[in-house]
Amino acid sequence: MAVPVGLGVRLKAHQYIDILLEAGSRFLFNDYLDDVSTEYPSLDELRAAGRIGDIRLAEIFYDRATEGVGLDGVTPLTARAPGDDRGNPAKNDAYYLFQIRLELYLPDNFIQQLFSPSRRKPKFR
Repeated sequence: MAVPVGLGVRLKAHQYIDILLEAGSRFLFNDYLDDVSTEYPSLDELRAAGRIGDIRLAEIFYDRATEGVGLDGVTPLTARAPGDDRGNPAKNDAYYLFQIRLELYLPDNFIQQLFSPSRRKPKFR
């Protein structure tokens, strides 16, 4: 479940053109949207909880901190130990949406003008 909250503004740019600016957020009632919560398990716990086909991928993506470097750009990051904090289960997840839209309105007689017999005739002969 999610609680959506949003706000938008419509700007009239021309008789047939509107620009819409919208921002919204969705507040969730759990902490598992991004699969980051509680603490890091040990690799043995990870293997015991997984299915046979998923074990290798789970081990690869278990802790990718060792692939990166620190803020100085040189020092490698250390692996996380089982029991280290992985997230805060007291805080639920949320996500945000931002969009800019351009709406074009066609005149009422657009289809008639598009397919009218006068459009098929050349103006000059």
